[in-house]
Order: sequence, then structure tokens, then C-alpha cells
Amino acid sequence: MPTKKKGQAVHIDADTMNKIEAYQDWCRKNRPEMPIPTKGQIVRNSVHYWYNASLGAWL
Repeated sequence: MPTKKKGQAVHIDADTMNKIEAYQDWCRKNRPEMPIPTKGQIVRNSVHYWYNASLGAWL
């Protein structure tokens, strides 16, 4: 029986949070027809990319 994976906490510093907010502003100005990704979506996507590009190769 498969077990459900538990989520992990990720700490975001103030500089990174400002970059995420700047990206959201860029999306609002340059892509008004598309939905704005939430901070959580941006972080999850970044962590997923980082994991596949680095740690995934170690396993």
C-alpha cells in the first residue's frame, strides 16, 4: 500500500520574497491574460526544479 508523502517546510528570506513579489508584479504587467502564480506555487516549482537538477542526480 503506497504511503502519502508529507510536505516539507521551506524557509524563504526577505530578499527571496522580494524577488518572488517582483516576479508576480512582472506577470501582472506583462501577462495580464494569464493567472498570477501564488508564492507557494513559485516556491514549489523552484524546489522541484532544484531537486531534480541536483539531489535527484545523487540518488
